[in-house]
Amino acid sequence: FTILQNPHIARLVKSLDLTDLHYLCYAHRQSHTQPQGRDLGLEPLHPRDHQMVMTAGMNLPLYPALMVPLLTALGSDVPRSDALLAVLLGYLPSLQRLEISMEHEDPYSDPHITDWNLVERVLMGIANAHLTHINGTGITTSSTPILSNLTHLKAEVKGDLPLADIDWLMVLLQIPTLTHVFGTKWTNAVRWLRPKFFNADRLVHLELRECTFDAESLE
Repeated sequence: FTILQNPHIARLVKSLDLTDLHYLCYAHRQSHTQPQGRDLGLEPLHPRDHQMVMTAGMNLPLYPALMVPLLTALGSDVPRSDALLAVLLGYLPSLQRLEISMEHEDPYSDPHITDWNLVERVLMGIANAHLTHINGTGITTSSTPILSNLTHLKAEVKGDLPLADIDWLMVLLQIPTLTHVFGTKWTNAVRWLRPKFFNADRLVHLELRECTFDAESLE
């Protein structure tokens, strides 16, 4: 809430590491689909703070297919942790380095989880888009793209085996400001989403470890 309430502080944030919050986000998602699961001890938000977060989420330039699950995740008395972190990414204009843990426990492979991890999906949706502000006089759009200074991304997959679909990696590589990317445990999968890669000459450093895909996957 400090970031949302104090833009001058938000502008000071240049590096953000979210990897240690991976298991909290996963457990929180799981608790939404398995109410009988363990209590995470998270307290409801004050109504004023809750409204501030909801407004910040609504101002993000997302397609309806992503905006709806984001607002749903934010709408409960205790908003999902991954949704809160996803909103945070939209309000760090000076961010240069980001570290995230990618999900291999997608809804498609884990029957206990039916909701997407919103951190990675919102990141893909807002990078280089323009923030909107809705107020009493109408809608205004920021002149500076979101995450326009993001150059370094570290996306590690949690788990013992390469399980993350390389298609998600290829989508991340479309973020037009990235020059340095580090990732681990990516693997081949059925080609379903992979976009053509444009402007590859901007990448200065691409380091992938513990991966099992072949050269054809990087065409």
